[in-house]
Amino acid sequence: MDLDKLSKPCLTEAIAIDLVRTIYGFEVVDIKSMISFNDQNFRIQVSKKHQNPHINNISEDGYTLKIINTFKSSLEGHIDSIHSALNHLSKKGLRVPVPVRNLEGNTWKLETVPLLNEGSRMPRFLHGDFNDLNILAREKSPEPNNRIFVIDVILDFEDMHYGNYVWDIGLMLTHVLMGQHDFGCSRGSWTCISWLFES
Repeated sequence: MDLDKLSKPCLTEAIAIDLVRTIYGFEVVDIKSMISFNDQNFRIQVSKKHQNPHINNISEDGYTLKIINTFKSSLEGHIDSIHSALNHLSKKGLRVPVPVRNLEGNTWKLETVPLLNEGSRMPRFLHGDFNDLNILAREKSPEPNNRIFVIDVILDFEDMHYGNYVWDIGLMLTHVLMGQHDFGCSRGSWTCISWLFES
């Protein structure tokens, strides 16, 4: 396998802002780079004025722009299955990122993911990258001496797969033990494939 295809994209904030304007019709008012392992993510806030006919209301919580690496973008059905899973989980009441339609009305071509329709098999459908960088937590207890945080949102469904629970637990523990947060950014060749999620 060509290792450049696994390289993390390395867009500047200016290019990301231009992508959001061109693809989604949004004017970015604030942008922050998010830590990511294989892809590049930006947390953005946009102006309430926009040119996207598929968006009724701008999300007050902002959006996440995801740029995936060349390898993942070449996997047939990869983005479709992620979007299907996110929409399914959102309809079930879970707080997950929801794909946003671009100016052409697409989030990519969505198709039904067969495993999602088999309720008895869902317990074995794994996130695949459950770690501290892919969750948002909120404070449950405001007491200064007894601060308790709970997971509020789960992000990044790029590595989801079907398997045994112990794989997700093992990966999560590996990330905890590593304690590594500087994943860097490759300047090698990569493909700019992006999508936007409502937070």
